[in-house]
Amino acid sequence: MELMPIRLEKINQAIQGYEQTGVPLIYYDGKALSPAGVKDEIGVSYFIPLMARLFDLDAQQAASCFYYGVIGFSFALGFAGACLLFRSWVTRSLTLLGFIWLGILSVNNGSVYSVPPATVVAVLPWFLYFCNKSRLTPLFPAICFLSAAAIGFSHSIRVHGATGLVLFMGVAIAFLIQYPLKEKLKLVTALVLGLLVPVIFFSYISGNRDAFLTQQAESYQPVKQRYFFWHNIYIGFGYLNNPMGIEYKDEVAVDKVRSLSPDTEAFSKEYIDILKEEVFRLIRTEKNFVLKTIFAKAGVMLFYFIYSANLGLIAAYFYPKKWALQSAFLIAILFSTAPGILVVPHRRYVLGFMALSLLYGLVSLNEAVEKGALDRIKAGIRSWSQRT
Repeated sequence: MELMPIRLEKINQAIQGYEQTGVPLIYYDGKALSPAGVKDEIGVSYFIPLMARLFDLDAQQAASCFYYGVIGFSFALGFAGACLLFRSWVTRSLTLLGFIWLGILSVNNGSVYSVPPATVVAVLPWFLYFCNKSRLTPLFPAICFLSAAAIGFSHSIRVHGATGLVLFMGVAIAFLIQYPLKEKLKLVTALVLGLLVPVIFFSYISGNRDAFLTQQAESYQPVKQRYFFWHNIYIGFGYLNNPMGIEYKDEVAVDKVRSLSPDTEAFSKEYIDILKEEVFRLIRTEKNFVLKTIFAKAGVMLFYFIYSANLGLIAAYFYPKKWALQSAFLIAILFSTAPGILVVPHRRYVLGFMALSLLYGLVSLNEAVEKGALDRIKAGIRSWSQRT
């Protein structure tokens, strides 16, 4: 699987850092040690070097094995859940075709971008299968716990890539499942505990990293993981041609900050604060441009939704789902549009959104099949053939 050179370089530095120190989440660039997982997704800096150590692989081999493994395992697990959720072989066949299509997209777009759709596919069919049970089974809290933990670890690799799933599960537990309040609280507790697992895990690992680096240099100051939210939003305004010279390139944001504050370090807290102010300045002074850009991105996201849900949209119109299930999908899908609308609607950034849209379409088709849509279609065809 092809990775961006900078990502491959950082993975290699994390591998070298462990070889030099025996401590995870440390970079070694041949000259000095530095903390890993601060300016990028912490899970990438931990899991791929771990795979390299376990199987004696180089950075490229370890990354390929990790991402292909996540895709393969998740899609196989998700299809097994879909076979339980969907009783019709027609829907199961369509699910298989849909998963193959989404799997190919995930492989082609690669690296961290493949993790959100893999998480959605692995989690949602199983969760929905247990939602359909009339009584709380002992496995359901375990499914909620494991699903939430998977979502949390997915977040460590691609920030908020599968957060829409948490919203879906919350709405479904609150309104779709007809259990007593006490049993719903069990599911919510399992969900919260699962989300805490990766938080506690990475807090412990990064704490060990900081303690080691402090021993090596007393001047070392632990740094919290940084998310470049405002950096990405600013360059996202470069989606359309514009007279401000904004383009979807990291160096455009860096140059902008340097023009305003030459001494500000790139990607520092001060750097992010400056870009945050620039975003709000654009909103205040360039309202038409901002709205035009947002609507252009929203149009592309609408196309991706129709493209992914396709025939399921027709089925959803003629055979409506329960309002609670419809609402859960709607909230999760709308939240998952954020990367496309706030940054850029490039396909690799919205694969998690496309996975939710695909499953919305498949669930809608299954609803139609269970309500006799195929029989009505067959009857209509017979009636038409007799008239002709």
